[in-house]
Amino acid sequence: MPDYQIALVLSGGNALSAYHAGVYEALHESGIEPDWVVGASIGAITGAIIAGNRREDRLDRLRALWQPAGTGSSPASLGWMPETVHRTMSVMWTMAVGRPGIFAPLGPLGSWWWPHVCAGSPSLYESAPLGKTLERLIDFDLLQSGSVRYAALAVDIETGEEVIFDTRH
Repeated sequence: MPDYQIALVLSGGNALSAYHAGVYEALHESGIEPDWVVGASIGAITGAIIAGNRREDRLDRLRALWQPAGTGSSPASLGWMPETVHRTMSVMWTMAVGRPGIFAPLGPLGSWWWPHVCAGSPSLYESAPLGKTLERLIDFDLLQSGSVRYAALAVDIETGEEVIFDTRH
């Protein structure tokens, strides 16, 4: 056994974490497995899926998050559009209806058009769908066992203080 550990550090940045999943896939296919996974924001979610699953289940679970059923059902999925128009429409569609299994708007047709719906809320979207998705994709007993050490950085929304969750502790 080597006298070093392999750490996989995943940052935030929404779609960047889909890239992280691809990096993990390349490591996995090369037989390289992390001993420790650290993540912030969406990187913490991708990291939890890696650390919270058996090696043989990780890629399928990552694909389930990043290639959900029903993608391509937005108006932006029309193939004849120029790429910039396609991207703009995809963003607008996501702002209006959210992303299944990840987040949903607080109001009808998106909170951007109904700002009174969000009054007093710390966000424009409801994140409960993500909680249900993570319950389906992560074995939390395995995650907490620390077989692959997992650490996540979060920010306390009330104090602004950074909080670190670590399976070592």
